[in-house]
Amino acid sequence: MNSLSLKMKLGGGFGILLLIILCMGGNSYVSINKLSDAADDVVKQANKKLILDDAALSLEMQSTGTRGFVLTAGDALLKRRDRGVTQFKDAWDKLGPLLQTPAGKTLYQSVGQTAQKLTDVQQQAIDLRRAGKTNEAVAVLFAPDVMQIRADLEANMTDLVARTDKLQKDSNEVRKATENSMERTAIILISLGIVVGVAVALLIARSISGNVGRMVTMIEEVAGNNLAIEDMEITTKDELGKAGSALNKMKNNLREVIQSIASTAEHVASASEQISSSATLQAQGAETQRDQAAQVATAMQEMASTVLQVSENSN
Repeated sequence: MNSLSLKMKLGGGFGILLLIILCMGGNSYVSINKLSDAADDVVKQANKKLILDDAALSLEMQSTGTRGFVLTAGDALLKRRDRGVTQFKDAWDKLGPLLQTPAGKTLYQSVGQTAQKLTDVQQQAIDLRRAGKTNEAVAVLFAPDVMQIRADLEANMTDLVARTDKLQKDSNEVRKATENSMERTAIILISLGIVVGVAVALLIARSISGNVGRMVTMIEEVAGNNLAIEDMEITTKDELGKAGSALNKMKNNLREVIQSIASTAEHVASASEQISSSATLQAQGAETQRDQAAQVATAMQEMASTVLQVSENSN
């Protein structure tokens, strides 16, 4: 971490957060698709259940209308029977494409065939009743094999409804499991994003604030004419670490320049003292020479006076 540049630290931190956000988005997209498929399957199973209920109701209308017509020869009951036949056919045609499992398709075919047998027997009874053969019609309609067909039809319909209920229940469980999985994943990713974000923010903040704080301290000391301060500790190799190294170098170079200037000033002061001493000695020598010249002048005057006296004496 300390060997990374500030740009890489910031880029890495935001990159991790962006990656987590992308993961959340991808998970949400996949989960939403799964949830949509599960919801569609739930709706599909519910629709199958409604169609089965409609088919069962249509079979009941068909059976009650047939029995009523055979017993009373009422045309209204026959119309009710025909309406039941039509509704069952429509419902059964809608149910076929919705079936998924082989067992369900097998039951679908079995119920369709059994219902067709029952319809044929009922039509036979209706034809006999129309022909005035009421007893024969009743015998055909309530024959043991016909009752067995009805029992088989009801059993197959019940089995088909039970399988549809089970598929609907499974679809609901899949939907709930998908919702729970989506919530858990979202919570995990959000928690991870918060932890990583706080950790990266703290690391970057500590790295920046520590280096900046040490740099400010050194600048204040240098501004206060304290060049003897120790070098700033460099703990990173990023831009702030490089700035700290440059600041250490600048402080050391400035201290060397000041020391060089101070050393030069000492040499100049020593030379000035030597020059001053030489000047003093020269001044003392000049004064001595002046005194000696005065003495020579005095001696010359005395000699001139003596020469004058000798000259006078000679005269």
